[in-house]
Amino acid sequence: MRNVAHREIDPVAGRTTLGSVLFRLRARRHWTLREMSEKTGIPVSTLSKVERDRATLTYDKLQQLSAALELRLADLFGDTGTTPAPKRDYLYLR
Repeated sequence: MRNVAHREIDPVAGRTTLGSVLFRLRARRHWTLREMSEKTGIPVSTLSKVERDRATLTYDKLQQLSAALELRLADLFGDTGTTPAPKRDYLYLR
């Protein structure tokens, strides 16, 4: 396997991209693009483009991907649930 430099953060928006999440998920499982394609039913070329942030997936394909990887759909969009909701001050009127 060749060494791949991969962007973790979208430099424009300053957030984790679907492509970087997908790349990390595949790397953790030690899968090739071909293996991920076979498991998800999504073509290798499409997965490659998504990982390189050159394409995105439709909602149906995102559902297909999350089901095949046994993940919640939200898990494909970064570290969900790890950042606490901002505290809000409330003023109660009687």
